Amino acid sequence: MNRRITQALLVALVALSPAVLQAAPAHAASWSAVFIESQLTHTCAAVADSADGTAVTQEICADVDLMLWNVTEVAPGAYRITNLASSKCLTAVLVTGSPVQQLTCNGSGAQQWIGNGSGNTFRFENVASGRCLARPGKDPGTALVHGSCAVPFAQWKLLY
Repeated sequence: MNRRITQALLVALVALSPAVLQAAPAHAASWSAVFIESQLTHTCAAVADSADGTAVTQEICADVDLMLWNVTEVAPGAYRITNLASSKCLTAVLVTGSPVQQLTCNGSGAQQWIGNGSGNTFRFENVASGRCLARPGKDPGTALVHGSCAVPFAQWKLLY
């Protein structure tokens, strides 16, 4: 009797082993304390302070927390982008051409961005609107906008 139970247990174990031995799901992709650099102008996304509604501008890259961002996957391919200094979210004002700003994170689609790209190079498309994080000009101090997804104006690199 014990031998039959042992054999039955072994058969069950062998049958279940593929399910048990499957690879664990991959962890969500995220980047901590990175620059979001324009691939075209090599300027970086920055905020001037930690206030709600502060416009996100492009500036000459410097190692300061107001230019560093955490990019965290919140759903497959969708990211929340938060400023390291303010902990506030990159937020699209849902009118094409409007400046992108930082606001207290609330989980809305205006604060979620689809990262289209590979490696460390992306186009960030807003979940709520389908418009992209874009730079309308090349000069430092220019506000980034919620606008056209045309490359290279909407192409960004995440750099440590």
